[in-house]
Amino acid sequence: MRTRLASALLLASTALTAPAWSQTATPAAAPTAAPTGSSFGATQPTDIGKVKAQGEQVTPSGVTRVDIGGGLMILEEQSKNRSTVTRDFIAKISPTANPYQMVELLPGANVASTDAFGLNGGDISMHGFSSSQLGLTIDGAPVNDSGGYALYPQEYLDGENVGQVSIAQGYSDIDSPHIGASGGVVNIYSRDPSKTAGGYTSFSYGSNHTTREFIRLETGQIGRVRGYASYSHYENDHWRGPGGDKRDHFEGKVVIDVREASKITASILWNDAVNNFYQAPNLANYNAYGYSAPQNNLDRIYNPGGTATNQNTGTNGYYKNRINPFRNLIASVPSTFTLTDNVTLDVTPYVWYGYGSGGGATSLSESRFNFGGNRNSQDLNGNGTITDKVNFYSPSITETYRPGVITKLTYQMDNHRLFAGYWYESVIHKQYGDYTRLNANGSPVDPYNDGGQQLIIASGPLAGQKLQKRYTITNTRTNVLFVGDEASLLNDRLILDIGVKQAFVSRHVQNLVPSGPYATFQPYLGLTDSETLPTVGVSYKLDKQQTLFGGASTSFRTPANFSLFDQYSVTSSAANNGFIVHNTQKPERTVYLEAGHRFQGEQLATSVSAFAYHFQSRQLSTSVPDPSGSSSYINQNINAGNTTGYGVDFELGTRRVNDFRLYAAGELASFTFDGDIQASSSKGGRTITDALPTKGKTVPGAPNVLFAVGLDYDNGNLFGNFNVKYTGRQYSSFMNDEQIPGYARANAAIGYRFDDVGPAKRPELRLNLYNIADQTGLTGVSGIQQNAKATTGRLGGTIASSTPTYFVGQGFAAIVTLSSGF
Repeated sequence: MRTRLASALLLASTALTAPAWSQTATPAAAPTAAPTGSSFGATQPTDIGKVKAQGEQVTPSGVTRVDIGGGLMILEEQSKNRSTVTRDFIAKISPTANPYQMVELLPGANVASTDAFGLNGGDISMHGFSSSQLGLTIDGAPVNDSGGYALYPQEYLDGENVGQVSIAQGYSDIDSPHIGASGGVVNIYSRDPSKTAGGYTSFSYGSNHTTREFIRLETGQIGRVRGYASYSHYENDHWRGPGGDKRDHFEGKVVIDVREASKITASILWNDAVNNFYQAPNLANYNAYGYSAPQNNLDRIYNPGGTATNQNTGTNGYYKNRINPFRNLIASVPSTFTLTDNVTLDVTPYVWYGYGSGGGATSLSESRFNFGGNRNSQDLNGNGTITDKVNFYSPSITETYRPGVITKLTYQMDNHRLFAGYWYESVIHKQYGDYTRLNANGSPVDPYNDGGQQLIIASGPLAGQKLQKRYTITNTRTNVLFVGDEASLLNDRLILDIGVKQAFVSRHVQNLVPSGPYATFQPYLGLTDSETLPTVGVSYKLDKQQTLFGGASTSFRTPANFSLFDQYSVTSSAANNGFIVHNTQKPERTVYLEAGHRFQGEQLATSVSAFAYHFQSRQLSTSVPDPSGSSSYINQNINAGNTTGYGVDFELGTRRVNDFRLYAAGELASFTFDGDIQASSSKGGRTITDALPTKGKTVPGAPNVLFAVGLDYDNGNLFGNFNVKYTGRQYSSFMNDEQIPGYARANAAIGYRFDDVGPAKRPELRLNLYNIADQTGLTGVSGIQQNAKATTGRLGGTIASSTPTYFVGQGFAAIVTLSSGF
C-alpha cells in the first residue's frame, strides 16, 4: 500500500511540474515503415525500414514521437499479417522487459510472465501454437533450442539495444531459418550503432530489491565503420518465496559501410545468468494457499536427512538447488552486397552456443542406484556403510554448438524480383545429467556442474564413469533450398508473391546411457525429414490508403530429439521405468490461409485480417501400456491428431494528435481438436490402449478472446503511457475439464526528459508501474495435461487424471529508471 501511495504522489508531482518544462513540438518525422515488397526476405535486419528524421529530434533512448500508436504499429506492406513494436514503445516500458513482454499488446500474442520484470522468462503462444512451435530469430540467427525448440526470452537482447520486435502470427517467411516453427515467428532486430561518438547509460531500482545498471559506448562513424559495446548487470529478490535472479550481459555490434547499398553487420551477445525457479502450483494448491501455494515445497531451512519438514523433502523442493544457471553466446554477421545494379547477395553466417542446466536434487540410496539398466551400490557419504540416503544436485544439463549460414541471391528483372537461397546448419546438441554434491546449506558445490565435482561410480563394470540420468548427443543437419518471385503488376498496384522451399532435415541421436537390452552403448538412432513447402501471397492497392492482402502457406516442425532416445530412472532397477519408445513420428505440418485489409491514412492506420488453418500430426508425449508386457505404463511420443483454427485479428493506431497516440488490438478465434487422442486406460483389471474423447474440444492455453488498448502521451519533455490487456479463459487440459478465468492487467509509465546538463544529453527520469490495480490470479498454463479429472475413454476404460500447473501473475510492482545519453 505504501509503495502504491508513493507512486501516486510521484505521478502527481511530475504532472504538476510539467508546464514549466514543456516545449513547442518540432515538425513530425516520417513514421517507421515496414520493408517494401513481399513477405519474402524480411528476416534480414537490413530489410527493416528506418526512421528519417525531418526536423524531429530522436532522443538518446531512440524515441521519435512519430511512430504509429506510440510505437505499437508500423506501416506494413507485406502480403501477410505481421505486427511490430518499435523504439517509441520499447524505450518507455521497463528496461528489464524481455521480448515476450514487448509484444504482449499485439494481436494474437498470449503472454504469461512469472515476474513483472521479465528475468524468469514466462511463456508465449500465438493462434493456439505454443512457444516451442514458434520460431525466433535475433538479427537473422535462429535461437530456439535445437532439440526441443524451447525459447528462453530472458537470455536475449537488453531492451536498450532492441530496435524492433515483429511477430508473424501465422507462418514464417520463405527464407526463415526454422525447422521447428509449425506456427508463427518472432523476429528481433538490434539497433544500429550511432554515427555520433558517445554513449548511453541507465540505472534502475524497483520492487523486490530489483537493481539494474546499463552502459553503452558508441565509437561514432570512423571512416566506413561504426560500432558499440554494452554491458548490463541485473539482480533481484523473488516476489514470492525465497531466492532471486542475477544476470550479467554483454552485447556488441559493428556496421561497415562497404559502399553504397552494401554493408557488413556483425553482432554478438553473451549472457551469464543464475536464476531460482518460480515453482508453478496446481489449481488446488493455488486455491488453498494463494500466492504462497508453490512455497509449501520451498522450505528456507535445508533438511539434509530428507525427512519432511514443513512439506520439504530436503531435496528437489529446496530453493537453493532449484536453480537455472545458463551461459549463452549468439553471434551473427548479416551482410548485404550489391553486386550489380540488378543483383544483390545477402549472407548471414551465425553461431549459437549455450551451456547450462535446470533442475533440483535427488536422494540416492547407497544400496541401490542405477545407471541405465545397471544396478550399483556405493558408500556415497564416506561413513563406511551403504545404508544411507544421500542428497545430490541433479540438474538436466544441455550444451549446444549451432553454426549455420543463410545465403540469398536476388535479381531484379523488369517488374520481377527473383530470388534463390540456401540455408545450411549443423548442430551438436549434448544432453546429460551429472550428480554433484551439495554444501551443508543445500546449495550445489558446483552450480554449473563443470568443475570436476561430479559423482563417479567406484566399482563394477561401469567403474570410473560419471553417474548420469541421461547422456545423449544429437547431431542435426539442415539443408533448405528456397526460390521465389515477387511480381509487380498493374503499375505496381498488384504485388504477387510465389515461392517454395525444400527442406531436408536429418537427426542422429547417440544415447550413451548403458541399458538392459544392450550389451554395450546404444547405437545411433535417427530420422530423416524431407518437406516441400509452397507459399503464395498477394496484395492489391485499392488506392493510396487502402490495400487488400492475403495468402496461403505451409510450415512444419520436425520431431523433437527427445522422441528418439530411451530414458531410465536412476532410482529404480526397472529398465522400462521412464522409458521413451523411440518411434518414427511424422513432422507437424500446418496449412495456413489468411486475407485482410489495411487502411493507412494521414492520422489513422488499421489492419484487419481473417485466418484459418489446418494443423496436422500434433506431437505429444503421453502414457501408453508397456509393450514388453508388464502392467506398468511408459511414456511415448505419439501423433495426437489434427487441429483446426480460425479467427480475426485487428489493430488500430493513430499518429500524434495533441501529443497523444492511441492503439488498440485484439483477436476473436476458435482452436479445436479434430479427433480423439490416444491414451491408456484401465478396464477390467487390464491396461488397454484407449482414446481420450477430445474431438471438438478447445486447444488448451489458447484463449478465444484477446484485447488490448494503449494510450501514449509525449510532448518532448513530459511523457507517459497507459495500457490494458484482457486475456480470455484458458483451458489447461485437452479434455477442457480444468480452466483459469479471463483476466485483465493494466500497466503505466510516466517520465520526464530534461534539457542537456553538461555532458548529460537529455537525461530522463521514468517510473514504470506494473499491474497498477494489483489484480491477483493465474495468468497462464505452465503444465498442460491430457485430462485433469478421471475420464471414461472411447473403449469404456478409465483414463486416470493428471494435474495441470499454472503461472502465477505478480501483483503491483514499480521500477524507477534514470537514464541519459552522453
